[in-house]
Amino acid sequence: MSADLEECLDCGGRGELKTEGSLYGIYCEACDKWIVVTTNIEPIEADTELYSVILDCGDFENKEHVRIVSHASGMNFLQARKALQTRGSELFSGSATTVLDFLRRSKVVGVECHTVPLFPYSV
Repeated sequence: MSADLEECLDCGGRGELKTEGSLYGIYCEACDKWIVVTTNIEPIEADTELYSVILDCGDFENKEHVRIVSHASGMNFLQARKALQTRGSELFSGSATTVLDFLRRSKVVGVECHTVPLFPYSV
């Protein structure tokens, strides 16, 4: 970057590269403000695909399995239990970030699922 962009117009101090959340740019610590800023959006946050979560394996008698499916899908507990009895049932559809959160949580408790289309992010 050029010296013009790194120099704070208020105090003349030199800014430092900084990332905060989705913000990325040059920050003046002395003035406690951004000199130059842009957004850094992760690919998963920009993903507009709708992913369907399909059950591969789950236990309808396991309370944790029922709870996690119910919470993610919006189903009541009876509906979630019924869905867990049918391999290949669609549990819900959602954005990449919502699906990633569910896949991580479901993996911990042992509910196995896949997505349509294929989920391109690491779980």
